[in-house]
Amino acid sequence: MKIIDIGLITYRATFESLFPKEEDVINRITRDMYDRGYNKAFPVIIANVKQGELRFLLDGHQRVIAAKKAGLKAVFFEEMTFNSERHALEYAVKVQRNRRNIKDSTIYSRIIAIDKSKAPGRIWRPEKEKGKSSEITARKAGTSSRKVEQVRTIRKRGTPELNKSVENGEKSINAAYRETIGFNALTISQKVEAIMELMRKEFKEAAALDKCDSVIIQMKIEDILKK
Repeated sequence: MKIIDIGLITYRATFESLFPKEEDVINRITRDMYDRGYNKAFPVIIANVKQGELRFLLDGHQRVIAAKKAGLKAVFFEEMTFNSERHALEYAVKVQRNRRNIKDSTIYSRIIAIDKSKAPGRIWRPEKEKGKSSEITARKAGTSSRKVEQVRTIRKRGTPELNKSVENGEKSINAAYRETIGFNALTISQKVEAIMELMRKEFKEAAALDKCDSVIIQMKIEDILKK
């Protein structure tokens, strides 16, 4: 297993922003590294990109941050070669897509990164890939085409503050999308979904909802519909 000095690692903005950093996860890894050192079973991945002769950190940004906080000077790494930066991006997304507990903030960043890798002003349709642009991106991001379209709408029509709230995990993609287009523009099924989500937040548990007076429930729904 090879070792690289942390100070020699280079970064690419696209890959740094691809997956939001989770402070609680970083802190747990930091404590573990402080106690036991770097676990070589989890090396970071360094990408070698032939096109442009690039070399940068592909996967393991949180581990590198934790290593710095723990006072480590070097980390274990593996090296992978790609023909282009887009191929490296596709691999990074695929790796993360197979990990559990993917949050909306991660999906949001992932979709943006994939969209940014397309040629400006063109619809991205690689050879042998058929379907709408949103369907192709959805397959690569490991989500639905509807989720891709929602993120694109939020990016295009939502405020910078709203986009930041999704990126930081403060709002779900669905909530931000509804806020972007307005409740009245939703389909009936989307309105029902929105109401149920808000009701769950209002009553916290299904048991509380079951015990609630029907008049109160009706009043809550009417309040939601007025928004």
